[in-house]
Amino acid sequence: SAGRTLVVVTLYGGNDGLNTVVPYQDPAYYRERAAIAVPAASVLPIGNGLGLHPNLKNLAALWATGSVRMADWQMLRDWLLRRPRHSAA
Repeated sequence: SAGRTLVVVTLYGGNDGLNTVVPYQDPAYYRERAAIAVPAASVLPIGNGLGLHPNLKNLAALWATGSVRMADWQMLRDWLLRRPRHSAA
């Protein structure tokens, strides 16, 4: 409809999807990513047990106004938590 825009952002490299949109109420996140997990106390909550990385305050503000939404989070979360780990060796 008029006035609506779809923007798809795919970040590669240093971006870590589970530390961008953090499943901070999911014990599996902290169990599987203990060394790199974002502390729950610093997450910017966006609902349904999810929060944004604390450096994403501007994105959180857009979320609060309804200007930003994410699609299919559950599928992404499940895939990221269950995918095989790769060794640097």
